[in-house]
Amino acid sequence: DDGERIRTAVAGNLSTPPEVLLALSSDDDWGVKAAVSVNLSTPPEALFALSTDGDWGTRKSVAKNPRTPPEALLALSTDDNYYVRGAVSGNPGTPPEALLALSTDNDEQIRGIVAKNPSTPPEALLALSKKGVRELVAMNLSTPPEVLLTLSMDDNYYVRAAVAANLSTTPEILLALSTDLKHWVRKAVANNPNYDPDFAQDQRLASLQVWLNENGFKKEAKQIYKITVR
Repeated sequence: DDGERIRTAVAGNLSTPPEVLLALSSDDDWGVKAAVSVNLSTPPEALFALSTDGDWGTRKSVAKNPRTPPEALLALSTDDNYYVRGAVSGNPGTPPEALLALSTDNDEQIRGIVAKNPSTPPEALLALSKKGVRELVAMNLSTPPEVLLTLSMDDNYYVRAAVAANLSTTPEILLALSTDLKHWVRKAVANNPNYDPDFAQDQRLASLQVWLNENGFKKEAKQIYKITVR
């Protein structure tokens, strides 16, 4: 009816006062509650109350809302509904312990969403880097350097290309990937602002100098040294 439509419109309005949204969060109409649950102005206490709603669609919206309190997200991380857990997995506000638990979810798509979340803790990313969602871990800006190093040597060139494109990848890893056999990996390295061609050249010359010295080419090694100190 008109009353429900009006309440739904008010519930979805970002300018609606928090106390009104709190009152609407207990409305009898599911559509009104759903509108409250997606509203970025909804106060945390209303979202907490809606996190136990019987409608999974409402719980999913609560799980996606960045204003949802951590304790509600923690509870929703064990929801029976796949879509609710998926929404929790992608929320940057989800607490680390919930993301760690979700990283072992039976559904690979859930694990993939966790792998992309910038708030996923390092230990979860490390575990996920050994599974079928490795490429997504390689894309995550929060992935630790040591994990990116391991992934840079992955057999799958899509994974290596993702490491090469990651803005958190160190110059040393990019240097190693700059000679990858796959064109797409080398292209990703070249496009990464962390890649320094001068640094790469210096490192290659330094390696060559070491090799020449170790193999008795002292004169040639000195020539390389002169180039590097210019």
